[in-house]
Amino acid sequence: ISSLKIGKDTAVLLCTDIDFGGPCIFFSGDGQRSTDIISLHGTGWEDRISSMKVRARGWTPWSESGGSSGGSQEQGGTGGTGGGSQGEPSGGSGGTGPGNEQARSEEIDPLENEIIFFKNTGCQGEHRMYADGEDLPDLRQLPFWDSTGNWNDGISSLKIGANAQAYVCTHIDFGEPCVQHRGDGSGVTRIDNLHASGWGDRISSIKVRGKNWNPEDDIPEPQADEVIFFEHVDYGGKHLIVKANRHELDLTKVFLENSNTSWNDKISSIKVGSSVKAEIYEHINPGSNTRPIHTYPAGSRVPTLHSFGWGDRISAIRVLDDLGN
Repeated sequence: ISSLKIGKDTAVLLCTDIDFGGPCIFFSGDGQRSTDIISLHGTGWEDRISSMKVRARGWTPWSESGGSSGGSQEQGGTGGTGGGSQGEPSGGSGGTGPGNEQARSEEIDPLENEIIFFKNTGCQGEHRMYADGEDLPDLRQLPFWDSTGNWNDGISSLKIGANAQAYVCTHIDFGEPCVQHRGDGSGVTRIDNLHASGWGDRISSIKVRGKNWNPEDDIPEPQADEVIFFEHVDYGGKHLIVKANRHELDLTKVFLENSNTSWNDKISSIKVGSSVKAEIYEHINPGSNTRPIHTYPAGSRVPTLHSFGWGDRISAIRVLDDLGN
């Protein structure tokens, strides 16, 4: 099991062992609408569930005769996990259980290639866990489970595994400014208060990488017959690859990946392959006699178009074989 939909008047108990044994986690609908838990991976529960109970909202594991399952229980509210002790429900990240007002997120540590980010300072409150190689380009798309709203501008503290790194950015799609938080190679690194450095509740996108990774390692290079157009300066953000003689003459009809925003007036930097040239135009559908505003020859690297007044002004592209190369 990797994701869930929970009806508004439904509760579910998920356990790692058969017969409701092992650690368990409890989720409940909110009484108003169905709850989507898009991925259990961020909580460490994906592909770990071996038994479950489904009950009506209002039921809790500790209210069932016999004390429910024999395993430790984590209270999810409408989502999230905690670190409850044996036989005692924990508030964890998704809310609090009866008789336990104190969340215990401090008991949750990442593996060496993972990070955990938290809603509250002190590595407390609702949290998510991600591993090396995972990207979160838009935290607006990641909802809170213990309240309304989403994780955009909602992170206050971090735990970083020994060999992991959290690359956090203030804008979606890894738009700058960004900062690297690296593991120390030996144990878990805690950043208990991002507000102290001016980064609390300012993060909108995250990359999780190894501790020795640097941002330039992710920047794609064009093949000989390609041109890569980038959303941001310094080859940042999303990118569009156009091959030789496959022109894009109306960028209002070409959309950024996983977005309803077009590439029209969105290009800020360019990399040109070794056997092609790129012609850029200010308006859509240029005629055969229309002069481009500029032509970039084979091998060009343009970290910013804004210096020339062409940033966020391109509406059409031609990529041609560079016969002069």
